[in-house]
Amino acid sequence: MVFGRRQTREEFIAPSAHHAAFHEAKRAKAAQDAADKEAKAAKAALKAAQAREQEAERQRRALAKAIADELEGRF
Repeated sequence: MVFGRRQTREEFIAPSAHHAAFHEAKRAKAAQDAADKEAKAAKAALKAAQAREQEAERQRRALAKAIADELEGRF
């Protein structure tokens, strides 16, 4: 705040230190929220990949069992 004279536009617009710190904290929180959201998405992607891997293993075992049963029936 300027006393005894009229403020310039820059002086009027310039945020105070407290105001700047508030906005910096707000930006940091937004960045943390974005990182949390990305981590949650990565965790979900990992879980989905593990589920696909388990399903592929189940199908492989079922196929191996079917082949073994078919061979056993022939001999």
